[in-house]
Amino acid sequence: VNGGVTKPVEGGTWKVDKKKQTLEFTIQFPEELKKKDVKIPAGSDLVLEGRLVSSEELKQFQEAFQEARKEEWKAQEKIDEIQAIRDAPKQWNEEKQRWEHRSVDEPLSSLFTKHVDAFVKGQKRRQKFAEKPRSGVELSKRPGRFPGFEKDNLVYFGTRGVIRNKSKGNMIVGTWTAEPIDGQPASYLS
Repeated sequence: VNGGVTKPVEGGTWKVDKKKQTLEFTIQFPEELKKKDVKIPAGSDLVLEGRLVSSEELKQFQEAFQEARKEEWKAQEKIDEIQAIRDAPKQWNEEKQRWEHRSVDEPLSSLFTKHVDAFVKGQKRRQKFAEKPRSGVELSKRPGRFPGFEKDNLVYFGTRGVIRNKSKGNMIVGTWTAEPIDGQPASYLS
């Protein structure tokens, strides 16, 4: 195809590791493949590994994130309550016949502890957000059925992974990425 080189590739095996949440499949190169300074010797088996996330697991990631966000909001509300009292308008004191600010009997150490707590809870929320794989970015846009998973527990496939050379002791030799198939006829996706 206009300067392209075609080399045979043979399919190999595949397996799902639910513990590691990965799909692993092999491809074999019966002939040497060479481009610039990269060479794959004849007879090489490459193992491509990608992430799998079930709908149920994605739901658990989302619930953990929402719980962390709720905890952060509660911690921030405690600070906001004190600030609202401090920022409140002056009130008329009948006994003293003057306008006064309401005071907050909050020790500085307690206020500091509340700020630290809100900061820690915010860090936890950010961590949970970072742990949560995003469909359409880190995962396929849509889930599908996959062997080894319940029919109603659809699975998302990762959009990137590693390539290992099985013939060289599973040494990592590269990475792979996948892009969604957009703009294709509907029959292509079904």
